[in-house]
Amino acid sequence: MRLRAILLGGTCSLMTVGALAQSETDVLRFSQTYMKGSARFTAMGGAFGALGGDMSSFMINPAGVGVYRSSEFAFSTGIFNSNQKINYDGYRTFDGHTSVNVGNSGVVLNLFNKQSDEGLKNFNIGVSYNRVNDFNSNISLVGSEGATSMMDVFQAGVNGKLKMGDSNNPADGTLNGIYEALNKSDWKHKLSWMNFLLDVDAADKNNPNADKYYIPLGAKDKVQPMQVAEVRGFKDVVNLAFGTNIMDVVYVGSSLNITNVNYHSQYTYSERNAAGNESDFRFFNFDQFYDSYGTGVSLSVGAILKPIQELRIGISYESPTWLHMNETYTASMNSNYNQQGDVSAPSEPSYRINTPQRVTGSLAAVLGNFLILSADVDWLNYDGMLMKTKDTGNWGIADAKMYDSRINGYIENDFRNTINVRVGAEMKMDKFAFRAGYQRYKNPYMDGIITDHPVSFYSLPGSTGGWNNQGGEGINKATEVYSAGFGYRTRSFFIDFAYSLMTMKDSYSLYDYYYKDASSTVDIYSGTATSNINRNSYIVTLGFKF
Repeated sequence: MRLRAILLGGTCSLMTVGALAQSETDVLRFSQTYMKGSARFTAMGGAFGALGGDMSSFMINPAGVGVYRSSEFAFSTGIFNSNQKINYDGYRTFDGHTSVNVGNSGVVLNLFNKQSDEGLKNFNIGVSYNRVNDFNSNISLVGSEGATSMMDVFQAGVNGKLKMGDSNNPADGTLNGIYEALNKSDWKHKLSWMNFLLDVDAADKNNPNADKYYIPLGAKDKVQPMQVAEVRGFKDVVNLAFGTNIMDVVYVGSSLNITNVNYHSQYTYSERNAAGNESDFRFFNFDQFYDSYGTGVSLSVGAILKPIQELRIGISYESPTWLHMNETYTASMNSNYNQQGDVSAPSEPSYRINTPQRVTGSLAAVLGNFLILSADVDWLNYDGMLMKTKDTGNWGIADAKMYDSRINGYIENDFRNTINVRVGAEMKMDKFAFRAGYQRYKNPYMDGIITDHPVSFYSLPGSTGGWNNQGGEGINKATEVYSAGFGYRTRSFFIDFAYSLMTMKDSYSLYDYYYKDASSTVDIYSGTATSNINRNSYIVTLGFKF
């Protein structure tokens, strides 16, 4: 069973919807954070909220900077590999990507250190850089020959809604106008028109009011869909943390967190004709180019309590990250009717994202100098994420507000609060240590919701349209991370190694259109593709105490 969501009434037309590419999927992508950093931190599953003493711990609980008794510098690098297996329409495809980058670095300065058992024992400042999300991947999939085509979506999106127009006197929103006059148009429809994938009957060629279109496929014709994609980018966080130690019992801290997002993707969707088709259609290629940059800030406060030597209790809060994004989206299309193809005008909106708040509770047992056991539990309100358009370009204010209202409505309906869990252990043997950890991130999508194509906004066809969501439990699986590692430490130097395996499962549709009025229902759906992703990380950290 598929759940259907109807986009109700309003003044936001087909034309204004397509002008911006950002969606609730983008808001989620740029909001998600995975706890990885230094080799020790990664090997122990990032469960450092009650431990501190590691630079990556500042992003969980800034009180961890107060645990340091001396100054320290650390640097981490590694090899990161992503492998992806996609199942779609009976076909399986595989692809992958490998990169080398800096995953963590930082410094802690011990400003004063008192030997007295009373009052403040030290005060520290720490600056830590961590890469908390890696978008790098290569994607490819292919489907079987079928009767449904993305051209059906092009046709359904304009039939009875957009007039053909007069090319000598183009009106805003007409298919036959020049690009500069169509700054509000939905570019996939404009490009399909320019590539002769949409046309009108010969009798209507000179009728600017024509609004009935056909596509170059016969009633029994079939097409085969294919998609390839290259995605690059990252999300980094710099934590500027301040913390103190009160009588070796209470550690308190706060931090200013600066987030940087860098995201680039190119998605190419193609269709080829099946053997034996009646029409002269042979192929079309639809490319989407998406570049997004953003910077934001958040604030964190936290405390660690040590009631007895063997027990640590941590609590911390991080505000939403107020993230300002600048985006560039362009699209191009060619076909066997127009092999040179056409390119859309760029869409360059700017907008603000509020990411979820996070509350973390932590517990750790420190058993002498030989064993540490730790656990963190996070609560995040993904349904409280928010998007607000900042630069509307050629939009009116009312259109921008309507668009924001829609996206924020999808966020509220599609996402849920989540509980994330991290556990870790470390066993020490003289100067050597052996570590293991596990992390579980609950999928923030409500059960039964397909995770949309990353840059495809076909699911927003107009004021009375909608999209299909795949029904059924268990589609959206939790992300899990398994890790292990070891290290060697002296009084002034340490080196640590870690390996982690992240497993993810996503689902999305290539195109999706649902429309219903008093006289007709249109339901066009590509089917669901499922993606199984394994991300391998090999990390080494070098550190010096001074």
